[in-house]
Amino acid sequence: MIAVNSIFASFAGGLVAIVVALSERTLLIQVCVFLLLIAFLLFAHAAEIITDAVERDDVLLYQRSHLRYNLGVVLILISIALILWSLGYRFAAFIPLAGTWNPWLRDCIWLLRKPKDEWQEYLDSITSEDS
Repeated sequence: MIAVNSIFASFAGGLVAIVVALSERTLLIQVCVFLLLIAFLLFAHAAEIITDAVERDDVLLYQRSHLRYNLGVVLILISIALILWSLGYRFAAFIPLAGTWNPWLRDCIWLLRKPKDEWQEYLDSITSEDS
């Protein structure tokens, strides 16, 4: 998971450099760069949290890293949609937006809501797989 976070952080950082270098400074592009920078920070923080979770054997900390990872993916996909929209690819811009729902945005909502019965089943499944 640390490698995945690192790859996505690199992707977000690289996309920021490309967008800044090749795009006009419209409001959409500025929002896109802002979202990409937040995504970069979320991935970097998720990688840090996951190493702490492994060291401490802490499932809740592990879950927090997943929340940051999922939010980072959603922000990257929204940024890609904004780039496409600003370049005039209006129809294509909806594809990454639709892709945010399953599984990333749906998982973010679930992780934030955490229904107690489903949450306990989730924790039991994680801890039983490690045993």
